[in-house]
Amino acid sequence: MATNNNVCDVCRQTSTVTHWCLECEEALCSYCIEHHKKRKITRKHKPIPISKYESLPSFITDIHQLCVYHNEIYQLYCSIHDSTVCYKCIKDHGQCGVIPLDDVDNFAKIIDLELRMGNILKNIESIKEERESNMSTIEKHKAEVKTVRKEINKLLDKLEKDIDEKKNECREKIKKITSKLNKRETETVKCRTIVDDIKQNATNLQTFVILKDIEEIITEKEQYLQTGIDNVEVVVDTGLLNIMNIVHDLKTIGTFDIKTHKRFVSQEPSTVTNKLFLKCERIDNISLSLRKEISISHSNSTCIRGCCISPNGQFLFTDRFKCCVYQLNEVCALRNTWLIEPTLGYGIVCVDAHTVVISSGIHCFKPGLAILNLQLQKKKTFIELPGRTYGVTKEGQSLFTCVQNQGIYEINLTDFKTTRIIRCDITSSSHIAVYSDKIYYTDNNEDCVICCDREGLRIWTFKDVSVLQNPRGIAVDDGNVFVVGEMTDNMIAISSDGNSYRELLTKHQGLSSPSAIFVDRKKKNILVANTGTKAFLYNFSFH
Repeated sequence: MATNNNVCDVCRQTSTVTHWCLECEEALCSYCIEHHKKRKITRKHKPIPISKYESLPSFITDIHQLCVYHNEIYQLYCSIHDSTVCYKCIKDHGQCGVIPLDDVDNFAKIIDLELRMGNILKNIESIKEERESNMSTIEKHKAEVKTVRKEINKLLDKLEKDIDEKKNECREKIKKITSKLNKRETETVKCRTIVDDIKQNATNLQTFVILKDIEEIITEKEQYLQTGIDNVEVVVDTGLLNIMNIVHDLKTIGTFDIKTHKRFVSQEPSTVTNKLFLKCERIDNISLSLRKEISISHSNSTCIRGCCISPNGQFLFTDRFKCCVYQLNEVCALRNTWLIEPTLGYGIVCVDAHTVVISSGIHCFKPGLAILNLQLQKKKTFIELPGRTYGVTKEGQSLFTCVQNQGIYEINLTDFKTTRIIRCDITSSSHIAVYSDKIYYTDNNEDCVICCDREGLRIWTFKDVSVLQNPRGIAVDDGNVFVVGEMTDNMIAISSDGNSYRELLTKHQGLSSPSAIFVDRKKKNILVANTGTKAFLYNFSFH
């Protein structure tokens, strides 16, 4: 950042500074900014108002545009050292993967990061809502307890009321019985008093007569007691004893606890984590130039299914009918024809100048990949796979191949370890291409091209039967997809996002049931082979 923003860094005059040039790292006054816009070397610069520059955080303004060693503008990026470099630094990064910064699509990276940040905020909001719902759950259970308590209280209140009613009824019945008993008790006591009197004072005659009357009274009282007196028995079953036993056994009604555990959210994966977005050339800008028309074989009974160009310029084609490989030299003269048993010959890819890999195709007794030595025309090894093996390609130190009904397999070229990386019901005759972190393969049953990441998550599907039917060979350059349609007699280019296409070659350029394609990314060559005996070598460029 400028040490004194009141001084123009160009004219050095103390005047009002209005703009800051990020590329030049200079403060500009209103007069100099006009010249800055007109000068050829700086007219493409994008100065910003000085107020906006001063509001930028320091981690942005502290990034310098000029190399600290050579005072040159940083224009390159070294992926090995993860640093920006200038053109003079290249001598120190000769073996590194250096790319021009102009080829980096920062806008696409920004879109990707914005999507990922949006997903993070969405997940955070979802987690917060879930945590708030915990309190609602607690209040809900508390209300349920209150409801149960209320219902239990209703039952106990009713029981208590019933007890009071029976108590009053019992009191009245006991009162009536007690009244009758009291009357007889009084009469009996009176008779006893009379008996005591006559024992002391009455004559025998008086005693005889009175005792006879008393005996009648006593007999009536005995008969009353013997005939039965209404007994009031209280029969009570409140159920409380059972309830108390249950409560004693339960010790508590329900449990309530708070537990904390990890909650993992499903964050949509980015297809470019820790990678650069490289700008993809538009398919509208593709220009083709025919270099050679190639006669593969003089036989009429050929069925070409794979093609490639070796690092030393040899043209290679697989013939499924004859189970062989045609090897043509750099001037397209037939050099060798050699059998490739046990495979029938389908996809083909070069590992290096002397080694090729050929898939077995419809061979069902020994499906897999044969690794062959070109010079010796001899099999080096055979990698068995669990199903018919069709398209094959190489990316880095791995092979990728389509296995029918099984999915896509990756084979490490160092130890030949085989791993199924994508499980899917892949169709027969599928071809495959790999570029960066994406996998592309054809589905001739559905007449479509599929792009997915290396976990099998589908990114896009291209399907338009008006332009592409029975897709066969597929290749990729800078994200743009080239594919041939066997039934549509054409080759089309599909944009890197799968949303648009362009027909590049048709039967008017000699395509007739094309089945195979190969792209040389370094030399910008495209080799297209018909099912029959013709192939075409094109040079492509972007204008």
